[in-house]
Amino acid sequence: MQQNVENTTTAPVVPAPRGGKPVFRSRRMRIRFYSYIIAIFAVVAGFAAMGWYQAYAMRMRIEYSYQRALNDLELYVGNIDVALQKSLYAGTPEQAVTMSAKVWREAGAAKACLASLPYTDTRLSNTQKFLSQVGEFAYSLSRRAASGEAADAITEEERNTLKQLSGYANTLTEELAQMMNEVAAEDYSMGAINDELQGAYEPDDTDGPFAKLDGTFEEYPMLIYDGPFSDHLETGEALVLKDKPEVSQEQALQAAADFLGLPADKLQFAGMQEGRLPCYEFTGEGYSISITKQGGYVDNMNLQHPVSESNYGVQQALDAAAAFLASKGLPGMKETYYLEAQGQLIINYAWVQDGAVCYTDLVKVSVAMDDLSIIGYEGRGFLMMHKDREIPEEILTPEQALESVSRYLTVQNGQMAFISPGGLTEYYVYEFQCVAEDGQQVLVYVDAKNGREVDILLLLDTPGGTLTM
Repeated sequence: MQQNVENTTTAPVVPAPRGGKPVFRSRRMRIRFYSYIIAIFAVVAGFAAMGWYQAYAMRMRIEYSYQRALNDLELYVGNIDVALQKSLYAGTPEQAVTMSAKVWREAGAAKACLASLPYTDTRLSNTQKFLSQVGEFAYSLSRRAASGEAADAITEEERNTLKQLSGYANTLTEELAQMMNEVAAEDYSMGAINDELQGAYEPDDTDGPFAKLDGTFEEYPMLIYDGPFSDHLETGEALVLKDKPEVSQEQALQAAADFLGLPADKLQFAGMQEGRLPCYEFTGEGYSISITKQGGYVDNMNLQHPVSESNYGVQQALDAAAAFLASKGLPGMKETYYLEAQGQLIINYAWVQDGAVCYTDLVKVSVAMDDLSIIGYEGRGFLMMHKDREIPEEILTPEQALESVSRYLTVQNGQMAFISPGGLTEYYVYEFQCVAEDGQQVLVYVDAKNGREVDILLLLDTPGGTLTM
């Protein structure tokens, strides 16, 4: 019997390699696979090249911005030097005002350039101080000359100060020019300086380019003038502490405990705060408090008190702060401005003498809006500036003082005040609260003795409170 055999075609058996990994069945598949791999590498390489180019372009743009800022800084400092030298020869108040205004303007521009350079605050602190002081010193001369207070445009003492400032400006210009030459010669780049600041130089290293630049002012003299950067603000004596005896650590501890209403054994000594106002520091139960070494007064106090929600209104917080100040021997202080933020109300209070608000005699109180507890106190402004003031007897009438207020403002009310807008000279003034045609709230301060406008502040209403600018 004939057996039928089915004609079948079987595919060649491809043995599996060890480990069970598949093998390519044909040369075409291998070529296709390797082509894909090459294409992927090409794409990745292309993206990498594009990323490198973009990063390089970005670095170059930053480098050019640094170099432009350095170049402009050298230009502005040179202009300051020239204007200072011209100020030495100003024979009239008008010319003194012109030259002083130019110094102030060029110093402001130089500070803007300085802020664009890659450096840390500590590396150019002296340079920053110089630019701030030279501008404000010139502005103080300009303001005084414009008021006609001085018979001479510039006094002999001021001439000597201008000479010193001109010398420093000239040296700084030379140092900046040298740095620019080094950058142009590719000895280093401004971007490299930025890298150096991230770790190549130690904080006290004097080899860095900016450290050398700041070394220009190692023997920079103390500068006293009527302005916010005057050295007297950093070295002045605390008026409240004058002639007060020093207290021991134990006495300071008891003063801290009394202020907080805690037993003394609940606080621990945390060290000494040195500097302008030496203090004993204590901590305990979430509190930190500083007591002045001289006199034993509270400098500041803080309580760790996270606020989850506000359960009370602004007026209730204001009442709580006023009651707190009265309990600490500061009754009758006037609330000036406040700000509500992060569940607390921060209030500035000023001392009042004979109906005049003394805006320099300030304390700051922070109230938690969840339970009205006092969680912050700052008394340094009061300790530094508070004194008994002499009220001038011969002053202008309110009607006479109003003549100095712009006709574009409508006066709503007024009061007497002591202010020190420059930081050195204090003025007894009429404070007029006004409103402009567009609704802007404006405070105008008029010297009660001569009717000169001393200062103008704008009131800014924010969701958290009223601020001044």
